[in-house]
Amino acid sequence: MRKVAEQPPPKEAMKIAEHLSSLGFNVRLLCSGKYMLRKLHSLSREHIDAVKEAFIKYGHPRFMKSFSGKMPFGSKEAYAEEVRGAPGKACASNEDLQLPNVDKGLSVLGK
Repeated sequence: MRKVAEQPPPKEAMKIAEHLSSLGFNVRLLCSGKYMLRKLHSLSREHIDAVKEAFIKYGHPRFMKSFSGKMPFGSKEAYAEEVRGAPGKACASNEDLQLPNVDKGLSVLGK
């Protein structure tokens, strides 16, 4: 068997993973919804805002698509608005908070 192609993770996703790591997240557990909810609920409002700003700063088309509805990609302005308006500590379930997933390109903190 020969390796045909290898696609590295998006640079934006890696930057967000680095930022989350600096806030105390275990990068290897970013795919775990339960871990992410527990960790996000333990953060202060300032740290949650820092996570949101990291997603805005390192936006990627896959992240924007999660807020675009029927549009194939979405606008950066609408994406930033939605991420800033995403629930913080008030969220109670996985349905209220879509969690980052490094292996699949990272979804976004959203509604």
